[in-house]
Amino acid sequence: MYGSETIEMKAKRRIFKKFNFKLTVVNKSILGFSLLIILMSVIAFAALNSQNVTNQKFQKTTDELIPLIESSYQLVVYSQNANKALTQHANEEDPTLLAEYEQNFIDSATSYRQIQKETLEKIKDNEGLTSLLAEANESIELSLASGVEQIEARENYLQASNAYNSALQAYSTRWITFTSNRQRVESVTKNSTTTVKKHVSKVIESIGIIRSSISNIITIKDTQQLSKMRTQLLSEIKRVSRSVKYLKRKAPSAHQVLNPYIEILTNSLNDTEKGHFSLYIDSLNASGNVSELQDSVALLTNTGVNKLIEMTEQVSILSDENKVNVLETNAAATNTIILIYVISLMAAAGIIYNQVRSIRKPLKTIIDCLNQIGNGELGQSINLKNGDEFSQIGDGINHLSLKLSDILSEIRDSAKMLTVYSEQASATTERSRDMIHKQKNQSESVATAVSEMEETSLTVSDSAENTLKEVKLVYDSANSSKESMDFSIE
Repeated sequence: MYGSETIEMKAKRRIFKKFNFKLTVVNKSILGFSLLIILMSVIAFAALNSQNVTNQKFQKTTDELIPLIESSYQLVVYSQNANKALTQHANEEDPTLLAEYEQNFIDSATSYRQIQKETLEKIKDNEGLTSLLAEANESIELSLASGVEQIEARENYLQASNAYNSALQAYSTRWITFTSNRQRVESVTKNSTTTVKKHVSKVIESIGIIRSSISNIITIKDTQQLSKMRTQLLSEIKRVSRSVKYLKRKAPSAHQVLNPYIEILTNSLNDTEKGHFSLYIDSLNASGNVSELQDSVALLTNTGVNKLIEMTEQVSILSDENKVNVLETNAAATNTIILIYVISLMAAAGIIYNQVRSIRKPLKTIIDCLNQIGNGELGQSINLKNGDEFSQIGDGINHLSLKLSDILSEIRDSAKMLTVYSEQASATTERSRDMIHKQKNQSESVATAVSEMEETSLTVSDSAENTLKEVKLVYDSANSSKESMDFSIE
């Protein structure tokens, strides 16, 4: 079993070595924390990127909406300025100011159309705003067209009014001599017949009534009432004309004085000749047309302005919605970041738990095995297949256990042999003890002999020393003799 596990672990180590990587405890920790950091970084980057994209969209939308609100406001201002210029034009008679107001209207209309095109280009992708702008533009374009008609109608009114005032002035001028001429007619016909006087009086009275009625037309603003009045006055003139014709036959001088005034009244009421009565009706029609167009312009302008205001409100709503979306996105990003921290803490706790478990479990296995080995249970093996340092320690302990088991077997064999040798040594020791005892007895005898020999040796030694001294004396004497002989020879 131990050999197969060792082979398996060696195979794993060869595989990791082949890829130049060892799945050690440290590497596991590094790998776990690296994955955690990568996870945190990816989620944080995604959250921050989402928040950044949302902020960019908000900024872009804001950059688009703010000019759009400004454009809507400008459209309202220019349309109202055009309406204001028309109102001023409708109440002005000074040619210089009329030209100025007309130019203001044209400038406002031109600016409005330019801003309208720019605004339409900005909101072309928003169907709702495009629809509102189209409705507003339709009303305002109609008001601008009516404004052009109003200016023309105002010019027609001024022309009609001027013509009426000129005709009225000419008409009034021709009545300056009427009082004196009436007195002259009354004087001329003073001695005439009663019938002539009656006709003269009737003509003068009718002329006064018709003249007074024509003079009061300025207080009447209803053209239908004026037309009806003109028909009645023409009928009255026609009836008075019979008395004038009578005077032509009976009092030619009176006819000559009164007939021109009848013609003045007739021409004043005559539509074909465009007398001042007809011109007044024309000026009233022109004034009514101006008022009608002015009301139409005001109504259309207000309708268009209301649509523009509604569009502005829609833009404001879009801006608010965009702001809410940004706040929600930022809140979501914040929640995501919080979630990242929670997940990170959980992941860190999981990694720490896993690391503690990956350390504690093999340590417990190793400690248990070592305790068993310490209790003498040799041959125990540790089955750790993680390929980390603990696996290497386990392999080492397994190898140590086998070695200790082998050594212990050898020790046991040696102990057995020592026992045999001990028994043999014990027997030999007994025999040796007997021999030593015998040798001791012999030794004592020898010691006695040795003592005697020692004494003899001392005696011999003393004799030897004496002999040596004598020999030395002889040697010294011989040397002296030799030296004497050598000296004598020389």
